[in-house]
Order: sequence, then C-alpha cells, then structure tokens
Amino acid sequence: MTSGDDPNAVASAWKLVASDDGVNWAVIDRHAGQYFAWKRQTRLFLIGDPSRR
Repeated sequence: MTSGDDPNAVASAWKLVASDDGVNWAVIDRHAGQYFAWKRQTRLFLIGDPSRR
C-alpha cells in the first residue's frame, strides 16, 4: 500500500476483496487504524491464504 500526496486523503482503513467470477466478492483482508508517516510512503501488508477463509 502506498499513501498518496494529499495528507487529508490518506487511507487509514481498507478492505481487499476478490472474486473468481466478477459477480460474487469476498473480503480476503482488511486493516484499520493504519498510519502513514509521510507522503507516498509504501508499506507492506501480508495477506493470508484466501482459500482458508
């Protein structure tokens, strides 16, 4: 995840969804309360095995 240039529009929570048919979607990862210390900071978030959800 990379933060943007606008300090007023930095995401602190999100969910990652996936679909194998483009119709039905499942949440495979989510984060809340995240903080980016500077503009355009890149942080790594590991995603678990979606087949185990």
